[in-house]
Amino acid sequence: MSPNLKYSRCRALAIAALLCLVGLSASAGTVTYTDQPSFLAALPGQALTLDFDSISSAPPATLVPSGSGIGPIKFSYSIAGLTMEVVSDFDTTSLPNSLGLNDPGNYNQFIAGDPFDMTFDWPIRALGLYFITTADPVFPGDILLVTPVGTATNAGTPNLILPDTGTAYFVGLVSDAEFTSAKVQFDPVAVGTFLYNVDDITINTPEPAAVLLCAAGLALLAVRRVLTVRPHR
Repeated sequence: MSPNLKYSRCRALAIAALLCLVGLSASAGTVTYTDQPSFLAALPGQALTLDFDSISSAPPATLVPSGSGIGPIKFSYSIAGLTMEVVSDFDTTSLPNSLGLNDPGNYNQFIAGDPFDMTFDWPIRALGLYFITTADPVFPGDILLVTPVGTATNAGTPNLILPDTGTAYFVGLVSDAEFTSAKVQFDPVAVGTFLYNVDDITINTPEPAAVLLCAAGLALLAVRRVLTVRPHR
């Protein structure tokens, strides 16, 4: 094989590998979910769930200041000088604890319109969580889970009716693209209309990105060949 032909093939290999990388990111799609079983069935890899149950809710309850983390999830927020708190005041999707707010005037719950951000220790492709509410009505689209790859919202019918008559709404999404942050937000019309807690935040565990590593390896190999096999003059 002539050096010119080797050079052409190596360059074509490098271009193909790079196009593979671009194509993987360009073909990303996101599917949203309003029930946990369907979300878990679509989960890429293994599930990791933060259920707050191994964290003390006994007085003085465990506080989660803005910028701090529990497990692989860091929480950031600014809610009228209040602080997130692990609570056990109400029934929830996994007893006994959930995430609330140190606000006795509102039963240690968030109010619709209290937003917060989450960041993750590794790039994830799936995120889902339960919103535990009281008897106040929650309408479709009141709750927004906003990520760089798409936005998921709640259904109008609760997934679970809890023993204390509380209701649980699941909101989640699974994407072909990775992301490292998410925001909990609310429809402006819903602000102040219901109280809520959060429980069972589920993400996927880290995965070896085999396809990307292979494509990157091919690209590096091709570039190396291009540098070492020069065209014949």
